[in-house]
Amino acid sequence: MEASRSVDNDLSRLIARHGWIGITGHKTYIGNSHVGDLHGVIVRTGGGSKGLSAFLVEADRPGLSRAALKPAMGLHGFGFGELVFDNCRVPAENLLGKEGDGLAVAYSSSILYGRPNLTAVALGIHHALVDETVAFAAQQHRYGSPLCELPTIKQKLGQMQSRLMTARLAAYHAVHMLDRAVPCDPELINAKLINVEYALDSARNAMDVHAACGLFADRPIERLLRDAHHIFAPAGTSDVQLLRLAEFALGTSKTQWSQRLASSAGSQAYRHHGCPVSYQPASPEAATQRQARISPTFFSIAVAPTLPGAM
Repeated sequence: MEASRSVDNDLSRLIARHGWIGITGHKTYIGNSHVGDLHGVIVRTGGGSKGLSAFLVEADRPGLSRAALKPAMGLHGFGFGELVFDNCRVPAENLLGKEGDGLAVAYSSSILYGRPNLTAVALGIHHALVDETVAFAAQQHRYGSPLCELPTIKQKLGQMQSRLMTARLAAYHAVHMLDRAVPCDPELINAKLINVEYALDSARNAMDVHAACGLFADRPIERLLRDAHHIFAPAGTSDVQLLRLAEFALGTSKTQWSQRLASSAGSQAYRHHGCPVSYQPASPEAATQRQARISPTFFSIAVAPTLPGAM
């Protein structure tokens, strides 16, 4: 991280005078860092929470490079690495939102959409764990009967199925509220917590049922176990989720970010339709096309702007 040598760090004056800012810094553990065509960058341009602004930075822009991608334990289809900015010049038109909107952009991408995304991944892993374990228990025989007929195995399968159903309800309920622009921060937090913890618990049950068979790579259980551990830390560990839920229970939580989304969506609906109506999200087809065009990677990075001739 390198600060500007100019005393003029006001973003508006920087852009008005030069038409661009230079970004210097680096950030690790960035999802899609090596395949994303466009990165959302939170830049420190002043003091306090209002001193953060968001920019879109193209992956091929001079001054932006990628560190070597290290192999990870699981989720081999999803890479996360390090991005390095060395006086990367970003034009004024790449400003996302308004000056000082950086914190809102970071929270909306990480909290409002990062958590449900991770929730969905955990739910998919959980579903695969249950399907594979049920099929294995039905095919394998012990003492002349299918393995699933043993009371201890049947109990584990029942626990896994119960967790999966509960996790699915929590996930669908939270994203349904988000999709309708209803305040739902605690629901999103709880959905991520339950889906991650339940997937990890069921992964342990799956290994118990498979026993030694689950240790070999010719069965997907060991991979699913590794994949499940990758969902634990992003967007806050389970301890962080519990602390946030406690704040909601105690009434000490700050304004919900989903509340801000709901207010924005409601005002937009009023302007477009002349009356307060429920928020209508974009179609899945439109969302997929938009994602394919930009392949965005959103992350937070605290960096300082630089001026021409400062390097």
